[in-house]
Amino acid sequence: MTTLSHQDRRLIYLYAMPMASLLCLFGETLIQLGIHNNAFDAYGFPFLSIFFGILYFAFLKIRQGFELTELVLLTGLFLYINGSLAYALTYPPAINVAGEIGMNGIWSISIHTMIFWVFGSRKGLRITLIYFFLAILLTLSTYLVSFSQSQGRDDLFYLTQLYCATGLYILIISTFIRNLESRSYEVQEMSDQAFTDALTHLPNRRFLEASLSNQLFKAESANIDFIVAIVDIDHFKSINDTYGHLVGDEVLQQMAQLLANSLRHGDIVGRWGGEEFLIICPNTNLANGEAVIERFRQRVESYIFCNHLHISISCGVSSWSPGEILDNLLKKADKALYKAKKQGRNLVIAA
Repeated sequence: MTTLSHQDRRLIYLYAMPMASLLCLFGETLIQLGIHNNAFDAYGFPFLSIFFGILYFAFLKIRQGFELTELVLLTGLFLYINGSLAYALTYPPAINVAGEIGMNGIWSISIHTMIFWVFGSRKGLRITLIYFFLAILLTLSTYLVSFSQSQGRDDLFYLTQLYCATGLYILIISTFIRNLESRSYEVQEMSDQAFTDALTHLPNRRFLEASLSNQLFKAESANIDFIVAIVDIDHFKSINDTYGHLVGDEVLQQMAQLLANSLRHGDIVGRWGGEEFLIICPNTNLANGEAVIERFRQRVESYIFCNHLHISISCGVSSWSPGEILDNLLKKADKALYKAKKQGRNLVIAA
């Protein structure tokens, strides 16, 4: 997706809404001073100021899923700029129609751009086309109603240019956004492939190493605990030798699925290599981490794998200590795993 995140958009709105409200009040002040003479704006600016103020509190309260609020904002702007143009066409002697058409074009481009920015190419194109044809219907119907007042002027010529240019802009930006989204999707696919194990569809070693570095940075910054566990399938070589590599691959896939479904929210699991898996449990001390891994070991022990196989795992768990480097943390987990193997397998040993 090319759209900004909810958090980024919300931050922009929280700055933009108060500024827009103040600008409307400033415009109303200019009208009262006689510097700007437009009866539509005289009524519209106070309304817009209140409208932006209400939306500010809406964005302040709603932290996720505020697309409906954004649609209300866009619809309000759309109705205002097209209402202003319709007013100018209805009362041409008092309003500079060509100027209103020019301003409508500027704001229409801004609104259409924002629609694609918020909703993406497909949904954005549908909304934009609805707005576009409604704008044509509103302004042309107003022009025809007030045709007697518009004779001898170039309003229709200017309106035709406005909507031809707007339609061309919609075509260009929708194509651009669609191509951008397609490339973004391809890049994301390549990134997923680079960090995902092809067999188990779990994160691969490259991803796990990056996650370990990230977790270490967080732990050092906030002085919080985290544990690392290495999980090894017992007697995996004999499974391959007895049942074949296809069964061995299926065992790895089932084990990966068990891991993904068994761990807590926020825990990270991936394939470390061969029949080994690595688990990272943030905000977890050694005792709690050992308990988490022990529960998983028990679940594996009672699970029936393909070909009615009963499989066990051996696990080594280590906890990060302040000042400790990753290599040492992994070595502790590996030594604990070796100890579990040496003591008969199907064990969880904490370093």
